[in-house]
Amino acid sequence: MGFGAVNLGFTGEERALDARSRSVDLAHLPDFALGPLRVQPSLRKIVGNGGEVTLEPKVMQVLVALTDPVETILSRDDLIVRCWDGRIVGDTSINRAISNVRKGLQAALAQDEADAVSLENVPKVGYRIVVAPGFALPSVGVEATTPKAGQTPETPANTDIKAPFPNRIVAIATLALALALGAFAFWQWSSSTPIDPVRIAIAPLEADEGVDPLFVSGLESELRTELGRNQGVIVSTPESARQLADEGIGAAEIGRRLDAELVLTGRVANPDDKVILELAVVKSEGGEESWSGRIATSPEETEMLPHRAARTLLEALGRPTDASTRTSNISQGDFAAYLSAIAMIKSRDPAQIGRAGGLLEEIVERNPDFSQGWSGFAKARFLGAGRTAEEQARAQREASELADKALKLDPDSVEAHKIAGLVSDDSETRHHMLQKAVELDPGDAEAWFWLSHASAHPDYPGGELEAMVQAAKLDPLWNRTWQASTYAASAGKPELADEIDQNIIAAAAQPWQAQIARGRMALRSGELDEYVRLMRDAMGSMDPATKQIMLPHLANILVLLGQAPQPVQIAGMPGVVENVASGILPDKQMLDAAGVKPDNFWRIIPIAISAPSLFIRDGRTEELLDLYDKGLGSPEALRSFAETQIRPHHAIPNTATYVGVALREAGREEEAKALFKLAEESVARWKASGDMDMTATSFEANLAAAQGQRTRAIAAIERLVNDLGWPYAQASPGVALLGPLGRDPVWDGLRGDPELEAALAPVRKTLARNRP
Repeated sequence: MGFGAVNLGFTGEERALDARSRSVDLAHLPDFALGPLRVQPSLRKIVGNGGEVTLEPKVMQVLVALTDPVETILSRDDLIVRCWDGRIVGDTSINRAISNVRKGLQAALAQDEADAVSLENVPKVGYRIVVAPGFALPSVGVEATTPKAGQTPETPANTDIKAPFPNRIVAIATLALALALGAFAFWQWSSSTPIDPVRIAIAPLEADEGVDPLFVSGLESELRTELGRNQGVIVSTPESARQLADEGIGAAEIGRRLDAELVLTGRVANPDDKVILELAVVKSEGGEESWSGRIATSPEETEMLPHRAARTLLEALGRPTDASTRTSNISQGDFAAYLSAIAMIKSRDPAQIGRAGGLLEEIVERNPDFSQGWSGFAKARFLGAGRTAEEQARAQREASELADKALKLDPDSVEAHKIAGLVSDDSETRHHMLQKAVELDPGDAEAWFWLSHASAHPDYPGGELEAMVQAAKLDPLWNRTWQASTYAASAGKPELADEIDQNIIAAAAQPWQAQIARGRMALRSGELDEYVRLMRDAMGSMDPATKQIMLPHLANILVLLGQAPQPVQIAGMPGVVENVASGILPDKQMLDAAGVKPDNFWRIIPIAISAPSLFIRDGRTEELLDLYDKGLGSPEALRSFAETQIRPHHAIPNTATYVGVALREAGREEEAKALFKLAEESVARWKASGDMDMTATSFEANLAAAQGQRTRAIAAIERLVNDLGWPYAQASPGVALLGPLGRDPVWDGLRGDPELEAALAPVRKTLARNRP
């Protein structure tokens, strides 16, 4: 069955030429049949007898282009025009997209349909999609649908409504008929009509006297997970709701602050040897209770309680429910221990996570078919990784194995997809698994947050910001999602950044949360002194975890304002990280005492970003080279190591630039050139992707300055100042991103350059206005 089967009154040659030049816009394309498969471009899905496959946007664009019409041969240049808007794209990106189209088609086909649809490589020409004769309609192909003179073109059952050509009356008429026939065909494919999902916030479940709060917290997580598995609802992660409830804010106000239509409240009781879950749904607008229910079970059947409660609630709301069933296969005591362990993991306290890991290990030994236990154990193992590189590597391997076991038992486990993605050494697998997690549960802010980091890659332009914005919408008071506003500003979108911070202000449970958001808005407006005032006021109230996140941002601005950073007197690794992020490099004795060694130095992201430039600035290049030689040792090793990191193309250009400078100073010129070349390749990938945000452009500026490329370095600074709001908002704070405004040694050769100073003049003027 061909995608390009409808005849709109054009010759085959005209249609082929149009197909080669028309950009693919997934959002406005209808579903279509491709042999035994159904392709849903707007959802990026292929559905077949072998299962449902979700493709990355670029991969789906390539599939659509190759099926418009079927068997049209498109060259690489054609694909670049249609899917990359004519931008310069390397062979790797095209090869990867073609490979993933093939994988997607094969995964959606049943075993006995393996040859039904194939993507062929036409040597020295290009690519085409072929549908086997047994699975194609007689009308497949352009020429088969070209009418003879005087005849009315017949409209085949499978129609192309992608390109209506509004200037042709015949096109409109044919399109109307195609839509009518297509509606019937779509009804056959889907027994239910898609509905807009309702947004639900979960307030913390209350515990009656005598009920373990850890048990209740874990039950709340399981209930959210069960609801999140269902279409028709988006159930936000409850961190923000918990903060608001802790301040005594009522359910309706929680819903309004979190932009949720409904709020779920509940209480857990344990009378007469029963477990009772009382639930109520409150409308955010008006505050009236729209539904309440009571689900009771014996302690032996508690495992079924979250699933039963979710189904009851969804049926009451008129929403579709997950068709799968649950079976109780775990003892009362083990399930209660599991819920407590999940609550411990939620705390993010290292001691609690360690205890949770021990509990879960015992639970899965007794219950090897308990998928939630395996996924929870995987998460505890990942989050509880040790300090040394060896401990962390072992923890990642074990977490990967545990997540795989969970996925074999439950292929739709969101937690297992999240951990399997995070621990993968392959950037493509990492992104795919986390993308699958948010598709399975679009209300999981943690999954969106981790997907954002996995999308900080040239292969996923715009994905980092998009995912982080989603996380911030779902959980605006989680301090990790606050990066969304700085990501938006770093991408040259200050209006979006302001919108995100306004949402945080509206949702704030504590005054200091609103102060931080107002501070970021002031910073983007060039009011650096106001930012410093608001941040210092907020510091007295914010929790230690948030303070550790915000201090490096404040330190950067203080450096810009000419205020020398003060060393922090905190022992161990936290003190090293905080000092380095502020531009202070501890002495070797302090680094050694904190456990900073060649095997873990490059894995500690805040140190790996800022410390290399500090080593060079302070005349300690020998120490930096020792860390490089023993921890990495070659450009190939750096490339391989970076691919294991969640942001490989942040690690490569930053590390390669500064180590290259150190190698050059040490007379190791050829090694320096090899690293500079590696950094250039990474920056080139960012440029080809069209996603040169503030961080990527800073990398290019520093690399150009390090190599003495004056014109290029100044041009990058001009883009930073004029288009990206640099240096006021930085998604990744660190002295390496202050460039010529800081004490970065790679800029020493250009200091005082008239053109550079002209580019920096607007920034210098703002800084002068804000200094005391």
